[in-house]
Amino acid sequence: MISIVIPCFRSEKFLFQTLETVGEQTFRDWELIVVEDGSQDSTESIVEKFRSRNPDHRIQYLRLEKTQGPSAARNKGIKNSKGNWIAFLDSDDLWEPVHLETLWERARNQQADLCFCSVDFFNSETGSALGEWGPTEDDLKHFPETLFIRNYISPSGVLLKKTALGENLFNESPEFQSCEDHELWLSLVQRGISFAWVSELKVKYRKNHSGAATANRERMFRADLAVMYRHFGNPYFGLATKCKGISQNYAYLAEALLEKRNWKALSFYFRSWCFNPFQLKQLRRLIKALGILTLKLAD
Repeated sequence: MISIVIPCFRSEKFLFQTLETVGEQTFRDWELIVVEDGSQDSTESIVEKFRSRNPDHRIQYLRLEKTQGPSAARNKGIKNSKGNWIAFLDSDDLWEPVHLETLWERARNQQADLCFCSVDFFNSETGSALGEWGPTEDDLKHFPETLFIRNYISPSGVLLKKTALGENLFNESPEFQSCEDHELWLSLVQRGISFAWVSELKVKYRKNHSGAATANRERMFRADLAVMYRHFGNPYFGLATKCKGISQNYAYLAEALLEKRNWKALSFYFRSWCFNPFQLKQLRRLIKALGILTLKLAD
């Protein structure tokens, strides 16, 4: 019924713990497809060990000979899946035992094409909680407009009907890497599929390790800007929403560059203000950044 797709790149450190949470699922009608994205470590042997402990399930290990990014790895998994539904799980994230069962029941009851839940961030080294990421009450009230501005859907929290994908898969273009999931969700909105949020469920999302997808903030904001420009003509989102989202991401990118004392921050603060000129906060940020960088030049 459900195909679980896990993309892997140098994943041996956390993969076994992630697979353990798959094996603990109360929903038992699943297959697992692990796709290694060109790296060479003990991933295959970890999958083999997991397969030997779960002989009643179809478990595949696939490999891309060259590193192509998580989009290509997920797409290979989707193309080799047999299930009617696809569940995504990153190789360092963790599920609760009722994860699949809860999403499946909600999808069936609400006749939704895509069900998702929020995530709880935790420190990879200490295990301490670092906060929650997911939709707010306002995000849900104004869905899907708010999804353009802020991607609050994590792949590891998604259960998606395979037929709802149509021709849409994860975009493999390098410019979208780090935000390829946001690009897919916006494409699915345009396709007109139905979404449902499950409030009582959380994914445990590992942060603060070198391989984390969110480690490079500058790359992430540039990628999300590319996603927003790609969907600037998407009729499901209003012009004000598009301008607000692009303005916000330019500001985030500028902040990331300002931390490095990079003069390009000024250009992106200016673009942020141009897309939302009535938001004086962006103009104040531009003036403040100019002062900080001027002091740097004086030093």
